[in-house]
Amino acid sequence: MKSIIAILAFVVTSSVFACTNFTGTYESYSAENGRSEYTISQIGCEKISIIDNESSMTLPTNGQDVLIDTKGYGDMVVTSYANARFGKTEFFLTIKVVATMGSETQAFEIPSKIELDANGDLMTETTQIDGTVSRSLDRRIR
Repeated sequence: MKSIIAILAFVVTSSVFACTNFTGTYESYSAENGRSEYTISQIGCEKISIIDNESSMTLPTNGQDVLIDTKGYGDMVVTSYANARFGKTEFFLTIKVVATMGSETQAFEIPSKIELDANGDLMTETTQIDGTVSRSLDRRIR
């Protein structure tokens, strides 16, 4: 009886903490960049990596900001952060940009909600800086 309760507790606990597996290679197309491929891999529900031809980013999926890049443009310094977290069936990725020039600072966020459709393709909904929402569908190729 104790072993049945232990197994049941493990199954219930595992399903509560389960997340959708986004691992795969996807094909994207945009008017600015044309066709491109990128790969998503994840370590359970703890980390997710996004790799393309130009860069890679690995993030813990705990919702905390991670420094991505800092660049100087003359008197201005631009710092980028990202945070990631899993929902029940979706993945949330937020890019934060902070621009500082002298004593002036401007900051903005670009949040995205990412889900898999029935074919395993990636559906992304991103809220732009001006508040408009863009949607894209990237085809899973592997």
